[in-house]
Amino acid sequence: MAYVWTIILSTLFLTSCGKEDPAPEPELTLSKTELTAGKDGETMSFHVKSNTAWTISSSETWCTVSPASGTAGTTEIDAVVAKNETTSSRTAVIAVSAGALFKEVAITQSESFLLEVNQTEYVTETAGQEILVELVLLVDVADVLLAGHHHVAVVA
Repeated sequence: MAYVWTIILSTLFLTSCGKEDPAPEPELTLSKTELTAGKDGETMSFHVKSNTAWTISSSETWCTVSPASGTAGTTEIDAVVAKNETTSSRTAVIAVSAGALFKEVAITQSESFLLEVNQTEYVTETAGQEILVELVLLVDVADVLLAGHHHVAVVA
């Protein structure tokens, strides 16, 4: 009888110590795939959910992400977008990878304006009265002249 127990216990031991379970396939989910930032810059958040370690990076220096990596679970990511001082909108791509998986978040930021009007409403006492409209030029005058913009718009 002892011989039978030895065989049973040996079989159980060898079967349980055989192959290890394979690692699960990596999973990667992002809570957003597109974000839009205002021209003045801002901090925006989204979530990375994965069952394995992951890393994240930005394609542009004006958009930074934190944290730069994480482990299994759900992690909140802060994307910090700097002020856009150009007259063109711009896009950064946030790349997230977990194992062989790769996903992206596109962040688009609106452009700054060339001129800003400080006061937007004027009251006149008589028809035809002249008013003074103060405009603030938000770019270097040389940049505007070099770009070929030589016309002034007059609003009546």
